[in-house]
Amino acid sequence: GPGRQPGVQGVKSPLLPSFSSSSSSSSPSPSLLSRRAVLAGFALLPLGACGFRPVYGRRDDAGGLAEELRAIRLPDAGSVVGYELRRALLAELNPAGTPTLERYRLAYTISRSTEALAVQVDAVVTRRDRTIGAVYALHDLEEGRVVYRGQARRTASFNIRGEPFADRIAEDDADRRAARELAVAMRQQLVAFFERRTDA
Repeated sequence: GPGRQPGVQGVKSPLLPSFSSSSSSSSPSPSLLSRRAVLAGFALLPLGACGFRPVYGRRDDAGGLAEELRAIRLPDAGSVVGYELRRALLAELNPAGTPTLERYRLAYTISRSTEALAVQVDAVVTRRDRTIGAVYALHDLEEGRVVYRGQARRTASFNIRGEPFADRIAEDDADRRAARELAVAMRQQLVAFFERRTDA
């Protein structure tokens, strides 16, 4: 009729989707397709782009954090347990053995304790807990001061069979396991420190 504007009322524009309820087509509308495309695009984004950080993963393996960890000088082993901890820390801080200029020095004091875990009726101990702890300080060699202090401890259990040789092997194995877990805990604390230092 008079005054009707073409392309606005009564005429279907090819640029606008039809939402008529009488349509018998089962195909999704263009707006729904575009919405799905956008969601699919977000799903393909790397997890790091949205700030995702794994809790247990080694996210320090690449970039500056790994270099900072490699630059930590460890003290000499003063005991058997100290040797086990030093070896475990080397595997955690510099697993590839990459030569790196030392910028930090780690000093720590190790403690070790044993506690009866299982005792028979006749008071014979059949299982023990071995706990290894470390109180440590990280020195920045360039600044000449301690920049971080921390502590951690880990426990490993072992069986007592009443055979001296077998019991000694089991005890040494508990020391190694506790030292490895302690080294992992210390690395996690150091990573958290370097992350805070970088973000500051």
